[in-house]
Amino acid sequence: MGSIALLGLTSLTAGQIVGTDMFFGLAMSTIGGGIQLHAGNYAQDLLWKLIVSGIPGALFGATMATRLPSRPLRYALSVWIIGLGAQLCYRGLAS
Repeated sequence: MGSIALLGLTSLTAGQIVGTDMFFGLAMSTIGGGIQLHAGNYAQDLLWKLIVSGIPGALFGATMATRLPSRPLRYALSVWIIGLGAQLCYRGLAS
């Protein structure tokens, strides 16, 4: 929702929005992950899978955001985020 708002209501480039979204995700993951790690609620094998796949994905996304034209990237990002939101709503209602 925040990314959609940034896309529609600000004049930020798509690369800046991706960077803002990545920073926010990193901050929330660090805080939430730290709390769960401190409480002992984590699966070590899952943690390593997330780290191994997340770092290259973030680097690739950041690189592509700076190389692709801003307008098509904004549309693609909007469609992707709306699709993820629709899937989340569908799974929430289907349960």
